[in-house]
Amino acid sequence: MLVSLRAQVANLARRIRMDVGSLRARMTQLIAKAQVVVLAPVHAARTAVRSVRAILLEWRRFLGEPGYRPYRNQALAAGAVGALTGPGLALPLLLILGMSPALVTLVLTATLAGPAMQVLMPGALRRSGGRFRWLTTILLGAGETVGLWVAPILLGVIFLGWSPDLALIAVSASIFVTGFASGTGFSNLGVWFHIVLPESERRFVAPRTAGVSVGMAALILLPIALGLDAVVSFAHSELPTLPSVGILPFALFYAAGGLAGLLELRAVRAFPTPGRVLPAKISRADRHDSPELSHFLRIAGLAAAGSGLGPYLSIYAMTILHASPGFAVSLSAMSLAASIAASTVVAAILAHRSSSRTLRLAYLTLGSGYALALGANPLIADALVILACANLLISVGGAVARLAVNERLFRLIRDARDADPLSASARFIGLTSAGAAGGQTITALVLALAPPVYLVYGALFALSGLSRFWTAGAMEVSPSWDSAVNERYGRRVEYINSHHS
Repeated sequence: MLVSLRAQVANLARRIRMDVGSLRARMTQLIAKAQVVVLAPVHAARTAVRSVRAILLEWRRFLGEPGYRPYRNQALAAGAVGALTGPGLALPLLLILGMSPALVTLVLTATLAGPAMQVLMPGALRRSGGRFRWLTTILLGAGETVGLWVAPILLGVIFLGWSPDLALIAVSASIFVTGFASGTGFSNLGVWFHIVLPESERRFVAPRTAGVSVGMAALILLPIALGLDAVVSFAHSELPTLPSVGILPFALFYAAGGLAGLLELRAVRAFPTPGRVLPAKISRADRHDSPELSHFLRIAGLAAAGSGLGPYLSIYAMTILHASPGFAVSLSAMSLAASIAASTVVAAILAHRSSSRTLRLAYLTLGSGYALALGANPLIADALVILACANLLISVGGAVARLAVNERLFRLIRDARDADPLSASARFIGLTSAGAAGGQTITALVLALAPPVYLVYGALFALSGLSRFWTAGAMEVSPSWDSAVNERYGRRVEYINSHHS
């Protein structure tokens, strides 16, 4: 009896100790969770401060060290050329000269289709003995000096009474031809960086030159957007005898852009020489891309075609919402400002994080931007405000996508058996540029055949947005943000091969 009582007391004491221990463990877990919740904002703030500090230090290094001066100078000049002669001013200029929205869209396809000509670059290099630097300089010289071609034509219309119709043909032809040359030249610059810079330096330099270029373009376009309408109105009131005086500001802008193009060529001459570049002649049968690279090329091509389906927001603003040329230019200025902010952050992220996940996030942002553009109905009083917000989303998504897609490409090239960066880059750029140009050509045909109404533009916005959502879902991404290798896709390929061997 006494033994049984002692055993019961011992069991009760053991249960009490277990319950007390379990209660302590639960209290410890609750306290830990509470600490995480309470301290989460503090940790987030510290992480943000460290990230901002790291970004600022990296930009201070790029902007301050003498070794990066040629890249800085080229980026600054390229930004000026892009602002003064790019689509931001070319689009309202062509509309003012009387060109239809469909033809404007078709002319500007050259800026998208130009990089596709890089598929011819390996053959051109073999025929020229590998003179990569010479070919790139020729292409940039022909494309980046477009302002020196267009400005005299516009001045002849204003002061010499040249036919506006003939001037429109000459200006559009100049923009179209130089768009091909400039696009191919800029594609070569990316390969140039890959050749002359170590991998860590390339990751550091390439996105920051893009950021400097975009920032310079934004700084130039913003005051132009704010004062363009007032300057055009003043010119008409002060010089009523010159019917085409409204295009005088555009002539001055293009002339300045041509001079900036000459400065850009001088900066490119200071780049480290890539030497003789003789790409191997690889047939389609001998090419062995990794499964990741093949899948990535297909997805990038489809995404590029979807980008071409989206009509220019500036055209929509001027033709459907009846906005002024100044507002159209302001959309480009806001786009560039948003792009520089996004590029600054993403450039630091891509150096240490997953490029595939960053690219998927960019596609989702682009799809959301085009979905928001659907709300810019001309029947809504705030349609221009909605369009401006959609423009910001599209600009951020586009900037992130451009950086992430190039970073993803060069990471995959390292793992492919076809290790020639020029050939792989040429195929990628040719595919994406052809897709974007094809999509934009379809857009131009739709705008030419359909009436200029909201439903037509809305359908194109919807198609472009849905294509981005689809490509975001179809992408194969790395297992986590810290992964640089697409392990999940590799495991899936191994599984399929093992079951079909």
